[in-house]
Amino acid sequence: MVSFSTVLAHNEALKDRPEGLTALFVGPTRGIGLATLRSMAVRLKAPRLYVVGRSEKQFSPILLELQAANPAASITFIETDISLVRNADSVAKELLRQESHLDLLYMSPGYLAFGGPHYTGEGLDTCFVLSHYVRIRIISLLLPLLHSARRPRVLSILAGEHERSLFTKDDDLGLTLDNARNYNSIRAMDQLTTLHTLALNDFASHSPHVAFLHIHPGWVSTDFAPNVLSSAGAVSALLNRFLLPIFNLVATDEVDSGERQVFHALSRRYLSRDLLCRGEFNADDVASCHVPYSGFYRVLSNSETVSGGRFLQSLDEEGWAKKAIQFTEQVIAAALTGGSG
Repeated sequence: MVSFSTVLAHNEALKDRPEGLTALFVGPTRGIGLATLRSMAVRLKAPRLYVVGRSEKQFSPILLELQAANPAASITFIETDISLVRNADSVAKELLRQESHLDLLYMSPGYLAFGGPHYTGEGLDTCFVLSHYVRIRIISLLLPLLHSARRPRVLSILAGEHERSLFTKDDDLGLTLDNARNYNSIRAMDQLTTLHTLALNDFASHSPHVAFLHIHPGWVSTDFAPNVLSSAGAVSALLNRFLLPIFNLVATDEVDSGERQVFHALSRRYLSRDLLCRGEFNADDVASCHVPYSGFYRVLSNSETVSGGRFLQSLDEEGWAKKAIQFTEQVIAAALTGGSG
């Protein structure tokens, strides 16, 4: 476990870091993402930060707050509906036009509701899009900028270490066939978590200059849990009355979780494959990769990492990392051409 005092000491020292870090935040308009953005924006010297969200008008008070806290920061809001895969292309186009490199790609958009699937205008389940498809699309498009950075890192906030065996019946990896039987909220979360880990691990194998982190932040006191429980129909009131008090009692404060994410994003603990292979590090300070020298990390809420696992070992042996990427690319291509996954 990395103590919270260690996390705070690291983050407080960011004021001494050289200026000019460039980062893209996808979905940080509330919750953990916003807490991470706030912490980073006020501590770094002259950062260049891009924020992707639905409404610049609604976010403008926070932009003003951050700009006042750090006048040297450059904070650009990119207004778009990121639940549509095609909009990832416009986000990437803006970054490629404005920047020569990208130090950090931070992604935390999410959606989960009972009674799904819930489809976007592109015919894809919203949960799958925000938690997996659009994130993979953005990574793919921004790899040139990441490769141009000195020590680039990709953080995806989801549920690393909670992978399960894939549902593969009828090759229905996206749970789009026979939805009444194949799709339910729990299976969807398990499926996309596993797909996401496999895809990020594959990225790490082909982009050794970039470190990839799949982070499970644990239970955090944001509005995510209340929103999920409120989608449960007639039992929503009962769930909110009895489960939310218990949840809030054990959940981590979102500000504290945000500090953890800043540590994950900027500490020297999570190194790329290139740096690991060069041996340019203190071994006592480096986290364990998913597999040796992979540059891909499954990070827990206490900043420790896990490797292997009974589900992932067999999936790796069967070549599912490559299959996960191929499936995801097919879904994205269909969405961009007007078809469905």
